[in-house]
Amino acid sequence: MPKEPPTRPDPLPRLLLLDMTRIGGGTATGEIKRNLLAAWPPSGILQVRALREQLEVRRDGAPLPGLLDEDAVVREVLAFDPEVILYRPTADRPGHHQAAMRIIAKSQAPLALWIMDDWMARLEASDPGSAVGMDRDLRWLIARAGLRLSISPAMSDMLARRYGGEWLPFANGVAPREWPERRREAEPDVVILRYAGGLASDMTLDSLVDVAEAVQALSDTHAVRLEINSRPQWVAQAGHRFEGFTAVRVTSEIMRPGAYRRWLSEADISVIPYNFDPETARYVQYSLANKTPECMASGAAILAYGPTAIHTIALLKDYGCAEVVSERDPGALRAAIRRLVEDGEHRRILAAHARRLAFERHDLATTRRALEGVLRGIATSVS
Repeated sequence: MPKEPPTRPDPLPRLLLLDMTRIGGGTATGEIKRNLLAAWPPSGILQVRALREQLEVRRDGAPLPGLLDEDAVVREVLAFDPEVILYRPTADRPGHHQAAMRIIAKSQAPLALWIMDDWMARLEASDPGSAVGMDRDLRWLIARAGLRLSISPAMSDMLARRYGGEWLPFANGVAPREWPERRREAEPDVVILRYAGGLASDMTLDSLVDVAEAVQALSDTHAVRLEINSRPQWVAQAGHRFEGFTAVRVTSEIMRPGAYRRWLSEADISVIPYNFDPETARYVQYSLANKTPECMASGAAILAYGPTAIHTIALLKDYGCAEVVSERDPGALRAAIRRLVEDGEHRRILAAHARRLAFERHDLATTRRALEGVLRGIATSVS
């Protein structure tokens, strides 16, 4: 008997993306969207994003000309006729949120929510008055949503306890073919630690300064250097915290994905720091850092420095694939860095274990297919 042709999945639904950061662009939330929504054709996604305090509509991967007022944005959305709306609510751009609420109220398309950090708790602590209105809006959105997404199992559990319902975790992943084993040829006698990411005071900055101080102290007796690459606005805001460290280099290069992967892979040690203060824990304790699977896949040993109350640090400790310092103890931090610098075999074992787990548990293709499936599911549920 002739073989039946393989069944093809349903076409991807027309997707309206309501998210303040654009797809790609080097931000953590932009890159996770680039990775997980890669199968959508550019014409199949319409994005409404925040451009400072204005709204921007992006179609076919590019912005529509001019800054549009809210009425014009709504007209563009209705003309696009989305089959699914994916909204990542935050309190950082109130105008974007109000436009999103209006669009969702006017559209008949099914709604998926995606929450990546606990901005709700941060807002309640910093601006209780605004938090009341945002909580009301968020609970309306949750009731309206046919699909609720988070960034990690820990966050899904928290959101279910706080708001009810089922929350599915979707985080960044890696494609093994994009992470071949690499060998750094330049400066083979210098052990290089690298950090790529933001320099936010309520996330990473203080702990990264601790790492810089430890590396500087070790550089008196060892050939070692910490290299930090962050976006220009972060360097302008916080770069002065690293002035005077001769063993630290700070750059603000915006790298394409391939160059970023090479940069990580050519390090000896990759640094994942989180602050030990209550504000940091309040904001990111349930999140999974976008860079976690990338650092795991890079082939560099990982130094994780932060409290295990933060999910990213706890996960790396549970995996046993990183040198973890979970107390703010300068002596323990210096000892951990010294061990990594002096013991190349220890670095190799950690890195190999991390790569295996990255490819087994954070496979990008698997996560991408799962997200496509649940978005197709809510699109077809109302057709």
